[in-house]
Amino acid sequence: MIDSTNSIGIILRGESIERLPSIIDKFETCFIVNWHKAEFDLLEDCILGKNVIQYTNLKHNAMFSEEVYRKFNITEVVVPYCKSMLDAKKINEFFEQQTIYGVRKLDFLPEEYIEELDPRPRNSGLTCIFYSSQVLKAKEIWIIGLDFYSTNYIGKSTGKKDLKIQEERMMKRFVKYIEKFSHIQYNILSYNEKILKFDNLNIIGRK
Repeated sequence: MIDSTNSIGIILRGESIERLPSIIDKFETCFIVNWHKAEFDLLEDCILGKNVIQYTNLKHNAMFSEEVYRKFNITEVVVPYCKSMLDAKKINEFFEQQTIYGVRKLDFLPEEYIEELDPRPRNSGLTCIFYSSQVLKAKEIWIIGLDFYSTNYIGKSTGKKDLKIQEERMMKRFVKYIEKFSHIQYNILSYNEKILKFDNLNIIGRK
């Protein structure tokens, strides 16, 4: 169960994720966003015992092994889509397998996301920030591994083209959320040096 009265962590895949141990005590509940084996190999000791929620884009690598779901007691999964955007059969097949592994809840972005923000979510990390802010109404959010494609992922390339354009688009969306949810305290540990300062945004850079 997600307890939004406490701080929420959002853990992505940029190289800044290597500094997760320095902030892991700031939250008990955390989203792991599109994680793969490399992230678990590096940081599994950090998240053991936390309330871990999977945030996944439903691609072919979205399903963890049963061992992972059981080991980290992952019982909730959130996807970066509105329910109306997905094929019902695909959702049912995905969730049916996860329930075998112990997952009890599958959640989606609110339907108003389509009209208010963007009909096609382009980045799971950013939509996770939106979900934590709009749906969970978190009071404080800690973000790590969101380097806006200025670094590679742990153990591999981002695989993205036109990185400067991608970076600019992501940064605009990020700023939009920080301004929209000005009552929330955001903290970001990122290796990107272009992040703008805001009263409700604490920036922890590369050290």
